[in-house]
Amino acid sequence: GMIGTPAYMAPELWQGKPATPATDQYALACVVYEMVTGQVLFSGETPAMVMTRHMLHGPRFPEEWPSGAPSGLAEVLKHALATDPEDRYADIASFAAALRWLVEGKTALGKSVPQEEAALPPLAGLAGRVAKTVRDKAQAGLWDEARQGAEVLAEIDEAQSKLLREWLVSRRLAQMVKEAQAWVDAGEWAKVAQAQEELQRWSRGVGMDWGAWAEMLTKGVEAALQEKQWEKAEEGLRLLETAAPEAGRVWRIRYWEDRGAAAAEAGDWDMVRQAAQQVRTLRSDGEIIKKFEDKANEERESFPSRGKSRKEKAPLPSLALTVTLKDKFKAHLKGGVFCVAFSPDGSWLATSSADSTIRLWELSEKGFQQIFQKPLNDWARSVAFSPMGRFLAAGSWDHAVRLWQIPERRLVKTLEGHTGSVLSVAFSPSGEILASASWDNTIKIWDVSSGRLVKTLEGHIGVVFGLAFSPDGKLLASSSEDKTVRIWQIPDGGLLSVLEGHEDDVNSVAFAPDGRLLASGSRDSTVRLWQITNGSGDLRGILEGHSKSVLSVAFSPDGKFLASGAGDKTIRLWRSASGQLLHVLGRDTKNASSILSVSFSPNGQLLASGSADGAVTLWDLSSAGG
Repeated sequence: GMIGTPAYMAPELWQGKPATPATDQYALACVVYEMVTGQVLFSGETPAMVMTRHMLHGPRFPEEWPSGAPSGLAEVLKHALATDPEDRYADIASFAAALRWLVEGKTALGKSVPQEEAALPPLAGLAGRVAKTVRDKAQAGLWDEARQGAEVLAEIDEAQSKLLREWLVSRRLAQMVKEAQAWVDAGEWAKVAQAQEELQRWSRGVGMDWGAWAEMLTKGVEAALQEKQWEKAEEGLRLLETAAPEAGRVWRIRYWEDRGAAAAEAGDWDMVRQAAQQVRTLRSDGEIIKKFEDKANEERESFPSRGKSRKEKAPLPSLALTVTLKDKFKAHLKGGVFCVAFSPDGSWLATSSADSTIRLWELSEKGFQQIFQKPLNDWARSVAFSPMGRFLAAGSWDHAVRLWQIPERRLVKTLEGHTGSVLSVAFSPSGEILASASWDNTIKIWDVSSGRLVKTLEGHIGVVFGLAFSPDGKLLASSSEDKTVRIWQIPDGGLLSVLEGHEDDVNSVAFAPDGRLLASGSRDSTVRLWQITNGSGDLRGILEGHSKSVLSVAFSPDGKFLASGAGDKTIRLWRSASGQLLHVLGRDTKNASSILSVSFSPNGQLLASGSADGAVTLWDLSSAGG
């Protein structure tokens, strides 16, 4: 059996692997965090919940560290707490050196080390020398040489190369904001556009906060509007809409309002009509956003500080949806239920669990009856039925995808190729292809009939948690630890768009039945709704109210409702079109646990959820319209 204190046990120990010096490094990082903050980094009501935090969630640091904590500590601890031991510091001595560097840097400067400086702890050997050279070239303004050096470092030490590139991007952004400000003031938008293109090239594969850049563009657009320099304002707006789409939409409305008012003063009634039409179009798109923001403000009053439970306002009353608890049973005795999935005809429910089994349950008047159970080599992370119900696919912690033939209930294929745990599986609407998402940061596309690997989709820079095909099968959405949702073209696998905005891991994605709306649930405790057009996505609204990570999202078959399950032990039911909160389920249920998965039955009359305590809960939904 495993030996250790759950709060300090590295992921490899939970997997039954032997301890190594890297394991000790992980435990030491947990202790350092606790010494600095006075709080345990990985905690939970049960060992299983603590394990889930280690294995799936990773460290979550405070937005504000205690006074006296050295700047850059989060980056150093994040490196020592990497899920894969290979991604941690080479040894304890290197970890200690990184911590010492932070403290000495603070002492030497007499103040906190700037974040961009602290993001690059010392490296040993050739990697350290290359990193120092790259940093020196950046500080000397030799940016192209610095970027080339960072790319070379990736071949030597990929993990440290990412840290170095993040440091370079932050430095380059700060430098270019200073340079571009003069061009914005002078209305030289062509130069600003060139600078923005360069920043976009620099930030590929590395997250970048465009806030300072967008603020600079906004001031330039505002100045041009005040001077009624419409062409200059238009140039700035195009750049702002690329860097910060939400801010761009707001200022696009302001642009047409100002231009329409000026045209009215000049008697240019054709321009007034054009401006009015543009404002109507933009505002009609924004009406739903406003409704969502109003609802979010109501929820913020109930949860002024995330992580602290307070009595919240009741959901808005609705005659359109009545929900009652139908059944709750212990589906898995020794592990949480990661995934629940109804068969296409609604007669069966499949479950996958941390007890390393998948199970098939038949729904009858007497409740659920188990009719099928199969053990796997490791955690069963996800399950999915093929559209005709012929196959059941399961993704496992052992890196494999397995296909069972239903109702014969026999294993017909084992798909191997991932180098990390398989966290999600999804069939295309035709049933001809199967997609799998993995801890190895990739998505693989398989031919179901032959079991052949068709294509590997690469682009995410973090674990890929969720997958969803569009109803027409032409698009595949993926959600990741890198805080993004990506839209891929099927079958060629081309990347169509990257949806950014979440502030933490994106755990789950789901398409609405009409394919025009996509929902994403995140560790930042929010659900975002995206309007999908030709493979591109525009943010339509943000649903707030959950107090912990949103782990699963699902649309009802008619698309009217959206369910979200979260670590706060609740399921929230929303109206898809308006973002209205209809119900909060589970908070009054005895012995509630984190909701890991939600799924609607094909007829929309049932909602199933799987939770961390191994239970499956079934809710009866009766709709009166709406």
